[in-house]
Amino acid sequence: EKIGTIGFCWGGSIVMQTCSTNERYQAAGVVHPSFISPEMAATVQCPFIFLPTKDDAKAMTGIKEAMDKTQFGATSVYKTFDTMHHGFCMGRGDLNVPEQAAAVTEAIHLLTTFFNDKLAPDAA
Repeated sequence: EKIGTIGFCWGGSIVMQTCSTNERYQAAGVVHPSFISPEMAATVQCPFIFLPTKDDAKAMTGIKEAMDKTQFGATSVYKTFDTMHHGFCMGRGDLNVPEQAAAVTEAIHLLTTFFNDKLAPDAA
């Protein structure tokens, strides 16, 4: 059985901590992250997808560099939503705003593609 997990905002920190100490997960995602660190990234046990916003640069500092030193760096995904604010995929988003609705749709597509790829029965 393959399992994935995702965290939004500070939930990303919980996901990174969990995936640093537990090999049960085969894929994980973090959307508009908070409270994550390169130290956490250096110890993860699966590939990640990171979807930060224009407001999340501080949280992402050093994350890709740390991930690239792990065996999962090459299979992790990074997409910054440069025009979106922190929380656009959750309670701070407004799907009545076309730009935000399009960004949420793109995030859903990226997450779905990533998890389908990593959790497929024949995935390594």
